[in-house]
Amino acid sequence: MPKRVNDDRDKLRPALEDHVTSCEVCESDPIDLAAAEALLCSLSSVRPSDASTEALLRMARVELARNAAWVQRRRITAAIALAMLPLPLIAFYGVAVVSFVGSVAAKLLPESVAAYVTTAYAASIVLVYASTYAAVPLLLDRFRAGYPGVRALRPDGVPS
Repeated sequence: MPKRVNDDRDKLRPALEDHVTSCEVCESDPIDLAAAEALLCSLSSVRPSDASTEALLRMARVELARNAAWVQRRRITAAIALAMLPLPLIAFYGVAVVSFVGSVAAKLLPESVAAYVTTAYAASIVLVYASTYAAVPLLLDRFRAGYPGVRALRPDGVPS
């Protein structure tokens, strides 16, 4: 049986009086509090059905998952952008170091050995840079796995 507003009658009268005294419209055009109270008490409160509540929660779950996916993509994009920010400076430094090593090797070693040393050093620097930047998505995945509440999301933003 639905709950009736009449059950909360002791709370209704003070609330009506507070509203009438604070509302400019009600103050300028007075109403009969007894009639308003009788009308409100005759109403029953309506509880939504379980099916509609479940449907609403299901839709909210999908929207919340989409929002969470958007936030997660934005954070990952920001992290990658931040990681890529110093890349030109690091690349310039790497080129400068490789050219310095090449010039020193050219003065001390025969030309073919100097070219080999310079190329091997450049390759090792490229390998270090590549592995460092390749580790960013792996570290992000490991970071996410450390938090059990964060689940992987499908491309449409729904939790898997």
